[in-house]
Amino acid sequence: MSKSEDSKNVVLMTSGSIAAFKSASLASLTVKKGWEIQCLSSKGGRHFLGDTTLEGITGKPVLTDMFEPGNALDHIELADWADLMILYPASAN
Repeated sequence: MSKSEDSKNVVLMTSGSIAAFKSASLASLTVKKGWEIQCLSSKGGRHFLGDTTLEGITGKPVLTDMFEPGNALDHIELADWADLMILYPASAN
């Protein structure tokens, strides 16, 4: 089954910056467009935006640790799955 040209698979990676809270709006916009989204969050990003917010928007658990048992190949699967990867916010740190 081929995917519609309007349909995209998006990986949204949230980093540690006060602007991280805006990634919830970005996630919401992508979901409204009908795109599939998988969120990842750094330790710093989780200080500014809780996982529950992104999980509520996307309906998927936020990935936080690729070394967690059972997640060894998640990064490879995500790279194959994704049409687009967004790092937000891209801070100077």
